[in-house]
Amino acid sequence: MTDDAVLARRARDALREGRLPLGRPVRVWGGPGGGDLCIVCGTPVSADEIDYELALPPADSGGSATTVHLHQGCFRAWQIELERLDAPLSRESGAGTIRHPHRAAPEGAE
Repeated sequence: MTDDAVLARRARDALREGRLPLGRPVRVWGGPGGGDLCIVCGTPVSADEIDYELALPPADSGGSATTVHLHQGCFRAWQIELERLDAPLSRESGAGTIRHPHRAAPEGAE
């Protein structure tokens, strides 16, 4: 993986280009990687790494959510860049539960 300054720049680029949201995603899951490419650094998230899977809101009212994957460090870089931009992740802007994609949600969580 690359160093923090490079990840910060890549996270800023992803925010500026609209590949990552300035607010809370629709849903976030965490679990072992499955080889999907990280939206921040462009390298695969391997099985021995934590994969954060984000469901992003549709680009338009008729679209469907888009799913992107991030390494744990890339996810952290995205969060730091949001704080730097003063774009807090408010509970009102979407879902807030982080859970594994292959486990059932806790009762009453959805």
